[in-house]
Amino acid sequence: MKIISNLCFKSIILTTSTPTLQMAIKKIHDIPLVFSVVADPVLAGAGKSFEYHLPHVTGISTMGDYAGMATVQCGIQIPEDFYNRDHVIVVDDSRDSTQR
Repeated sequence: MKIISNLCFKSIILTTSTPTLQMAIKKIHDIPLVFSVVADPVLAGAGKSFEYHLPHVTGISTMGDYAGMATVQCGIQIPEDFYNRDHVIVVDDSRDSTQR
């Protein structure tokens, strides 16, 4: 039995992606949800902010500095308005960049 917020629960639901978290939030309201591998849980519907979340939902965000990673890994400079765009096309050259 797991103790959460001074309440005892016999069940707990673990989700490991944004789609499964979103489905669980819509369907389950009386069992604690613990998420992982979710880049932006606020955008996924887990709460209004990292501090103010649904009372039965908690977890670990994998949000990262994607623009910084692209710059370091590929030498690509991401424009300031990148995240305000409606569509983004990603082209992946999977060859090892050290062999060019």
